Amino acid sequence: MGASHLISLNIAVLGFIGAVLFVLWNHDKRQKTALYWAVALTLVAIHWVVNLYRGEWSDTLVVLLNNPLVSLAVSLTVCATYIRVDRQPPWALLAVGWFATILPLCWYQLVTPHTGVRILIVSTSYVLHFVWAGFISLRYGPHRHNADILMSLCLVALAFLCAMRVGFLIHAGIPNALDHRDPFVASIILVAIPSVFVGCGLFVVLAIGLDLMEELRNVAERDPLTNTLNRRGFMARANQELQRAQRHNRPLAMIAGDLDFFKQVNDRFGHAAGDQAIVTFADILQAACREIDIVGRLGGEEFFVLLPDTKDEQARDIAERVRALYEGAKFDDGLINHTLTASFGVAEMRTSDQEVGQLLSRADKALYQAKENGRNQVIVAKKTQPEMVTNKALSVA
Repeated sequence: MGASHLISLNIAVLGFIGAVLFVLWNHDKRQKTALYWAVALTLVAIHWVVNLYRGEWSDTLVVLLNNPLVSLAVSLTVCATYIRVDRQPPWALLAVGWFATILPLCWYQLVTPHTGVRILIVSTSYVLHFVWAGFISLRYGPHRHNADILMSLCLVALAFLCAMRVGFLIHAGIPNALDHRDPFVASIILVAIPSVFVGCGLFVVLAIGLDLMEELRNVAERDPLTNTLNRRGFMARANQELQRAQRHNRPLAMIAGDLDFFKQVNDRFGHAAGDQAIVTFADILQAACREIDIVGRLGGEEFFVLLPDTKDEQARDIAERVRALYEGAKFDDGLINHTLTASFGVAEMRTSDQEVGQLLSRADKALYQAKENGRNQVIVAKKTQPEMVTNKALSVA
């Protein structure tokens, strides 16, 4: 395949990926990473369009069009990397870097023409920028998906390829002319660097697509009021955790919590106050739990917590702490100076448990007993008590 065909292919692929990223950003304006990568890849594609006219246009025109475009694209990849890791891009430093690259380039193109020095300047700048972006991505990146890691490695690969070009120039004595037909130079400029740029774009598309899928899953599995798991999300993750605990013979405990006299709160103070009571309870509950604990709102005012590697005594202590904190919680608006309480049931996994519903049912039965005993207390299910015959919620107001 000829050089012009390779360049045309690069233009088509980079332009297509840039368009996809722009569509992703247009769909969700929060995805600024997609926007910066879309602009960067588009600028690189324009750079290859200009390259098609190398020989027809003056070398000075091609250089003065191409290098500022590519330098800006490289700077935008650094910006996109910072945004991906939720950090503010260092705009002033990037601007200084861009001018520090372009001004000497213009000098060695217009005042003291020297192709080798000019290419050495821009290639060194690209090495520094790609190392910078790769370090930020690997060190601070979310790494939620393998695509994030692969994108980081692509940035490091771009730095390596540009470093190879710098090494070639130094080894050749920084010549005043560079033969682009040289197999080594052509393989880097026409094949390797564009291919890695394409790889970066593809992995960015994949990472953002996976982000959107994860967000949709969270919407499907989370309660919008408290941001805890809903029944669907809780049961799916809790069953996985129970299987893990059974497989590795590890303890597992369940806490069931329910607000006392919640219907009276709604009837007396209104649904906004009821929502405030629920959100406050959820916040206290989640703050008392570890990151590995699974918290879910399975009913209107009923919450469950699955605690891996936890025995019922430890779970009781956590439930008691949440109970005391909620009883002492301060509320706004209609609930000012009003004390709310909650009741709790605790149960520990048995070796005979086949699904999390059995453990949940025992914790719910203990919660029912706490309600019957006067509320605002924690009851631990006896390890020898018989199994429930139904998973139907037994909580009372």
